[in-house]
Amino acid sequence: MKHLQKFEGFIIPKPIRKFNPFWKDEDIALEILKELKSLKGNSEGISKLEISGGRTCSFTIGGFEFSVEYGYHMRGPGGGAYSGDMKMNDKDMEVSTEVCKQIYNLLQMLKNTDEDELTDDIKKDFRISRGLI
Repeated sequence: MKHLQKFEGFIIPKPIRKFNPFWKDEDIALEILKELKSLKGNSEGISKLEISGGRTCSFTIGGFEFSVEYGYHMRGPGGGAYSGDMKMNDKDMEVSTEVCKQIYNLLQMLKNTDEDELTDDIKKDFRISRGLI
């Protein structure tokens, strides 16, 4: 993420980014990405996100509902391209495809981690109730 911010800062200076609404959405997305990365080992924090969905991942942070979509989209007969889309409280945000990709992949990883831990807890509860432990 540091490389992404340095790279963006090199292309467009911060004073210009400050007054462009596109970059405000990007800053929000980068803060979300930072918060998601901090939750990697915290199963309680992951469960509070309430991650749901398949191709479009929905989650909640601080009372705000976000959804992010990333994937390959066909664009005419010549082929397609990877693109990402992010929404906050059902309002479109202008976020770069790279940041959408990082958030989407991280959510998929956190979602799978949470499901694996839940499955392990269920198995452990079953073994305890049957006197196997």
